[in-house]
Amino acid sequence: MKKPPVLERLPRMSVKQRRDLARRAHAAANSNAISSEDARAVLAGIDDYEIELFRDDRTVVGSISWEPFRFQYAMRGFDGDREVARIIYTDTHGQSRKEVFKLVVLGTVVEDPIHHVRDARIKGSEIYAKRTTRA
Repeated sequence: MKKPPVLERLPRMSVKQRRDLARRAHAAANSNAISSEDARAVLAGIDDYEIELFRDDRTVVGSISWEPFRFQYAMRGFDGDREVARIIYTDTHGQSRKEVFKLVVLGTVVEDPIHHVRDARIKGSEIYAKRTTRA
C-alpha cells in the first residue's frame, strides 16, 4: 500500500494538527468507510513519527517508559522497545469534561476514563505489572 501523502507533512505540522488528523483518522478507521485502510495507515504513520520524536524524552513509571504529554493524540508506554500501553487524549478539559484520557494496557481498554496523565501512567503501570506478574 502506498503511504498516504499527508504523512509527508507530519514534520511541519503542529501538535494540534497531528492530534486533529489522528482523531479524524481514528474515527474513519473504526467505521466501515472505504477510507478505513488509509486511515489506519495515517494512524500508523503518526505513531512511527511520534515514537521517533519522543524516543529520548520518556518518563519511567514502574516498568513502563512513557512518552511525554505534549497534547498529542496518544502517549505510548513501552517495556523496552515493545509498546505495552497507550493513553489516548479524547478531549480537552472543560467545566463538565474532566476525565479526558482513555487508557489501554496490553490491548485492553480500561473502562474508567482518567482525569490526569500522571494518574493514567500510574494506573497503566500497575495494571501492566499485575498482568505480567511483575508486582
